[in-house]
Amino acid sequence: MALLGYVVGAFLSLNAIKLAYQSRLSLQQQMATLGCLQGQLLKALCLEVALLSIVAATLGNLIGVVMANAMMGDISAVLGSFYKLDRALTVQFNAWLVLLGSLLNLAILAGFVMLQTQLAQRLSRWLTPGLLLIACIGGPLMLYFAQTKWQALLLCVCVLLLFFALTPSVVRQVFRVRWPTRSPLLSWLRADSLTQLPALLSSVLAILMAMGAAIGMQVMVGSFSSALDAHLQTRLNADLYVRPDEPTSQMRLALADMSEVEQVGVYWSAQSEITVGNEDIPATIMSFGEDYSYHQHLTLLNKQPLEAAHLASTNEQLSCLINEPGMRRYALKAGSILEIKQGPRAFHCKVRGVFYDYGEPGINLVVSSSVIVQQAFLYEAVGFMLTLQDGVNSERIADAISQRWSLAGHQLIHNRVFKRFAKQLFSQTFLVTHALNLCIMLIALFGVWVSFLTLGRQQLHPMAVLQTLGVTQWQLFALKLCQAALILGMTLLLAVPLGILLGWVLLEYVMPIAFGWSMAMVLSWGDILGFCAVILLLALVVSAIPLLKLIRRNVADNVAQL
Repeated sequence: MALLGYVVGAFLSLNAIKLAYQSRLSLQQQMATLGCLQGQLLKALCLEVALLSIVAATLGNLIGVVMANAMMGDISAVLGSFYKLDRALTVQFNAWLVLLGSLLNLAILAGFVMLQTQLAQRLSRWLTPGLLLIACIGGPLMLYFAQTKWQALLLCVCVLLLFFALTPSVVRQVFRVRWPTRSPLLSWLRADSLTQLPALLSSVLAILMAMGAAIGMQVMVGSFSSALDAHLQTRLNADLYVRPDEPTSQMRLALADMSEVEQVGVYWSAQSEITVGNEDIPATIMSFGEDYSYHQHLTLLNKQPLEAAHLASTNEQLSCLINEPGMRRYALKAGSILEIKQGPRAFHCKVRGVFYDYGEPGINLVVSSSVIVQQAFLYEAVGFMLTLQDGVNSERIADAISQRWSLAGHQLIHNRVFKRFAKQLFSQTFLVTHALNLCIMLIALFGVWVSFLTLGRQQLHPMAVLQTLGVTQWQLFALKLCQAALILGMTLLLAVPLGILLGWVLLEYVMPIAFGWSMAMVLSWGDILGFCAVILLLALVVSAIPLLKLIRRNVADNVAQL
């Protein structure tokens, strides 16, 4: 998302430089008449942009630090829950980021200056075919051979290049096709739109990029949320979780003897290492009971039923399950023989199955509790998982257990409370994603506003002519707003398939490679179309503000400023 933010900023920076250059064409002509060379004018523009780049990068860094520190509370809470982080995180001002932002603007300025040469203008006609060629060759290659995070991100780049190449042509085609009308005003609208599109192209591509990224992340988060809901329904299936300070076997037997309790599982956790190639990888050994009946809350890949053979152990062979990240990130699979070590102790086990484990990027192994005891591994007993008889009130049982063993309220967790806490915790992990999406969209909308504001002066002559011919101010406003709606609407329409493709790449490549999680893509068309409608409305509002300023001028004022 940060990389996409830089790309959107680069397009808007190019748009600002281009508009600043075009808005001063008359001034440049006057300076050229007075003997000032074009090279000197470009040097003055370069100096101006360089100074503004340093100021803008510094302000952007300061605003980013304030926003990041405002979100650090929730991020620290998530890291504390998952990884036992014992300190608060803070973000400091970074001068290197200021330098990076300034260099990015200067690189864009250098590219703009190069585009002013005749050779670059002749080569620009090959830009669209070049982008299409790169996307059509690089996309299939990355589709079949992507194995690392950078290769997966390159696949995202190929998708973006494809839409960058197609969007300008598609938007222009809207105004080139014959419209089923002979209205002179609509004919003027078509011609004027084709004139304005080159100046608006950078803002159009920035909106396309921002919307595509936002929809892609929306698809990914929605799919993850759907998979997580289904995962939690099976993973957290116990009715009551008991976490005493010192879980003992005597307490477990006493809980099992209660007539209201059907089954008492455990949660044991042992830190260990496994050897993968020539490297020792940290791994967590978990157990929920003596046999497979205590592990039915685990969901195996392809929805396979968990059977006794998956955890059966003999003197010759021990069995275990491995989580999905262990399979995808370390190429461990069913049938692999693992060497598990904890200090001087070690044993070998055969992987009998792979289970889903959303939220855990590391390796988790599941064995029967007897294996941990027999191998004399050190482990932490966290607590018990109680499955109650049908119709039993968990609140009443919790009160009885609390009184008998003097447990505090936080040591007895009901199923619904545990699920709510888990979902809330995972929702917080996407807080930064939503914040970055919002910032990128606001920046893109600001770019649209700047484009229409800067292009306002170029509209004085045609609007003065139309007003002289009898076109009213509100007719002009309706025409220009219709023009903005067509351009922005077509851009958002193209952003929908772009976002869905980006979401698919994130789910099929980035997530499995980076985190080891796989999930089905879930499309919520209501949310996607509603989001597009809101953004289109906001874009029309920001584009209408400069138009209102223009239409309020009378003919004399417009002619006077020509």
